[in-house]
Amino acid sequence: AKRNRMTIDDLLEAGYLAPLSTPKGGIKTRFSVEGVGKSGGDFKAGELAAAVDVDDVTQAACAELARLGYDRKSWLVFATSVKHAEHICAALHSRGVHAEMVTGTTPKSVRRRITARCISGELRCLVNVGCLTTGFNARGIDLVAFMRPTLSASLYVQMAGRGMRQSP
Repeated sequence: AKRNRMTIDDLLEAGYLAPLSTPKGGIKTRFSVEGVGKSGGDFKAGELAAAVDVDDVTQAACAELARLGYDRKSWLVFATSVKHAEHICAALHSRGVHAEMVTGTTPKSVRRRITARCISGELRCLVNVGCLTTGFNARGIDLVAFMRPTLSASLYVQMAGRGMRQSP
């Protein structure tokens, strides 16, 4: 039997998802993944974190994020590691952007409290490490920052999908 499958294009066309857009002129900050090993269809986590969590790159990315996101209300940032998330939060704080983080080891009650603040619009920027790629529905997310490069198309779609929920 032939299975019917919905594609992202189908969901966009039907109005279930909002399209993503890249700022005019594109994104200037780039993460170098040169020499990062691969395993299981994606980058090796430890090597990726070491390659991406570089202070001048994090500072440049956060400066660009603050500049491009000035008119956005609810940001979701994907980081490579706990330390990287901490560095992102600190760089954003230094630019006047309140950011908090959640990780796979954040106690569930704390994670629920922080994500609820994000969903309600009380928290402007939520930085996460590998825990909000599925099952996190915050319709108000209007900026997604990929500070965690991936080779996995499915992971990319999951991350992007967090910012594609329809919302007024």
